[in-house]
Amino acid sequence: MRSTPRAVALLIATLLVAACGVLEVNGPYALKITPGLQSRMTAEEAVAITRGYLDAQTPQIAAPAEHIPPHVAGVWAVPANQARTIDGCIPAQASGQIVWITKGVGDY
Repeated sequence: MRSTPRAVALLIATLLVAACGVLEVNGPYALKITPGLQSRMTAEEAVAITRGYLDAQTPQIAAPAEHIPPHVAGVWAVPANQARTIDGCIPAQASGQIVWITKGVGDY
């Protein structure tokens, strides 16, 4: 089957709209991956998991004006034994297994 220029343009436009939709939901975020790491999960998947948790939470606020929309601002892929250097709340680990760390804001 042959692709027409119109079909190709439509496919590209669809992909761009889909990509913009993902970026709009998750917003721009800083991404840092330790050199040499090859994770089975992508940064987008790590952000989607975090957003899923944030979006599932019910804000317990008095007024809607106090609501903080969830936003992931930073994403890191590091060996587990380096995770604590990014966030001191993460328990110390001896493992070199790859972990994803996300930081953001929202109603917790």
